[in-house]
Amino acid sequence: MKITYLWLTMGPYHIARMNAIATIIGEENLRVIEICSKDDHSWELNNYVRKFDYYCCLANETLSPKSILRASSEIEKKLSESYSDVIINGCGYFDSTLFKLLKKNKSSYSILLLWSESTLLDNPNPWYKILVKKYYTHIYDGGIVAGLSHSQLLEKIGFKKQTIAVVGNVVENSSFKTKLDYTRKDFLFVGRLLSIKNVYFLIRAFKEFTKQINEWNLTIVGDGPERSNLEQLILDLNLSSKVTIRGLLQPDELIEEYQKHAVFILPSLSEPWGLVVNEAIASDLPVIVSSNCGVAEVFQDGKNGIVFNPNDKNRLVQSMLNLYNSPELRASLAKEAKKVLDELNPEKYAEKSVLHFQNMLQLK
Repeated sequence: MKITYLWLTMGPYHIARMNAIATIIGEENLRVIEICSKDDHSWELNNYVRKFDYYCCLANETLSPKSILRASSEIEKKLSESYSDVIINGCGYFDSTLFKLLKKNKSSYSILLLWSESTLLDNPNPWYKILVKKYYTHIYDGGIVAGLSHSQLLEKIGFKKQTIAVVGNVVENSSFKTKLDYTRKDFLFVGRLLSIKNVYFLIRAFKEFTKQINEWNLTIVGDGPERSNLEQLILDLNLSSKVTIRGLLQPDELIEEYQKHAVFILPSLSEPWGLVVNEAIASDLPVIVSSNCGVAEVFQDGKNGIVFNPNDKNRLVQSMLNLYNSPELRASLAKEAKKVLDELNPEKYAEKSVLHFQNMLQLK
């Protein structure tokens, strides 16, 4: 079975997933085509081993809206070099250049699958959007998705349920250090500094927390267009001594940062999944996560994490206070959350993906 993946750019978690698939089907049977080697994450991946046939179309270039167009001749060349039983498009389905290219080169593969990270929640779908999405996805034989909410979106735009596999959204859990020390202090957020990440809301909630508890701090890891505005908000709320924006950290630095904190918070207004939550769980942190994040579906509120409405500041503040006041609760939530990683790991991702490839080929 020959498999080809298309990715816009690859991060550490892409490499871990592809390596796990290559372990099952053989390194020589997995080909990965990357459009650009860089995006706004600025990952340093020189030390990561790729156990598969890898090709980057635009090496040392940063991803832009024109990247797929510029890489189209290289993509077509790679597709024509050898036949694939299955091609998985992980670049999204709205790019017209890629749509035409995959449609034109159907003789290069047997099955075409879509890796979709969108959910019903983060994609409002009036009737005309449904029609457009149906047009752009009619060339696909099926899909691979992270969770149930992602599967529901594909079903809504016309995919048959039996052609969709839910495989999870995973990181290399073993890369993160475990530390069963629940005397740690402080809250942590990791993510791009975009308005949709709801970091303004988090900072204001933390301000309310400090009115009752002045012992803990808040660390914000990440960069983005909202950074200067967030820094101004921190000044306006007199939180300069309590809130720190660390900026972008490389994977090794981030692993250490998780170890320095007691509680992880992801307050996003919309989030297809939220892989930073996986990382926090792997680092033995209890998590407070917005109900608008795809990853929220793996939690039972109050048992293995806290799930809250990202517009309910009182609920977030109370959750922060509860976890501050109870090291026992922090320990219990973190230990229970760790159990979800039994299904959310590269090995399970690979097993479920390969099984779906085999099933789709049989259906064909």
